[in-house]
Amino acid sequence: MTAHNTVLVGGIGMILLLAMACQAPFEESRHDLDSFRILGMGVHEGIAVAAIWSGSGPWHDRSPQLEWSLDGTFLGSGFDVSVPTQAGVLSVEAIAADGSVRVGQVDSNDLSPTKMTVSRSEISLGDDLSIESRRELNAVAVEDSVGADSALRMVIGTDTQGQLRWMSAGGTVLELEHDTADFVAEEIVFDDGDVIERSKAGSGIYTVFVLSVDGAGHNQWLWVDAAMDYEGPLIRHHGRLLPADVSVHPESGLIQATLVVDESGGITLVDVVAVAETEAAVLIEMPCVPSGSFLFEMSWISQGRCLISDVEGARVVMEAW
Repeated sequence: MTAHNTVLVGGIGMILLLAMACQAPFEESRHDLDSFRILGMGVHEGIAVAAIWSGSGPWHDRSPQLEWSLDGTFLGSGFDVSVPTQAGVLSVEAIAADGSVRVGQVDSNDLSPTKMTVSRSEISLGDDLSIESRRELNAVAVEDSVGADSALRMVIGTDTQGQLRWMSAGGTVLELEHDTADFVAEEIVFDDGDVIERSKAGSGIYTVFVLSVDGAGHNQWLWVDAAMDYEGPLIRHHGRLLPADVSVHPESGLIQATLVVDESGGITLVDVVAVAETEAAVLIEMPCVPSGSFLFEMSWISQGRCLISDVEGARVVMEAW
């Protein structure tokens, strides 16, 4: 049977309605990125957009099918569907390769024009994980990885007043303030607010997805990497941390790199060099990339717009710092 999951976001609420035909109820944790799902959706400059979690990592090896409608009227399929300017309820049906179906709805107001940012710092967590205790911790700013016995504090910067939803693939997110959360490379089990089990999840780079919901449909989101006891140089690309040993161009803030699939099935960068802005004035010629794009964005891979097979071996220019 086909699995169905409906998510309502924005001005019409943040409600999770779960149902499956002929099977046990489909269960999804609010904080865990595990199964295929719609993470965020909305409208940007008149185009319907969605962030889709593949169920395996921040990449897709098979394309999700997206079917868009406005107030029940079909608009089109895929990632480049135009949305009329009139207000209404925008809906999307996302269909995975295995036939699983997720349905999302949001008020059709345009996404916020401002971009979310993240700043990182290192903290030392003790046994007390309460908000009161964590507020008293000393936080030391870091650019990339934190140490083996440390946790990562993430502060999201945005001009909107949206409420943040935090989700991670592995590890545990501990919310702190309206714009702040702590990430620890542990699997933590709570019972009525009390910690009953903690186990190490290991070092590496973890994926965190942050969704801002303002209640009026002006939703926005950011993919954030949490580097925990990671050995090796990293560069920053929006919220992502990418293994690369290079200094970006001092004026353009651009790099050129070849995208390759690593052992885990994700994307890494090779042959990375700094480039001037004039060297970036070449359109990206990949079918999955939005028309008129000069700079590549890793979020296209995360959200399912570009598949692993689309970008393998591609030479691209992208922002970094």
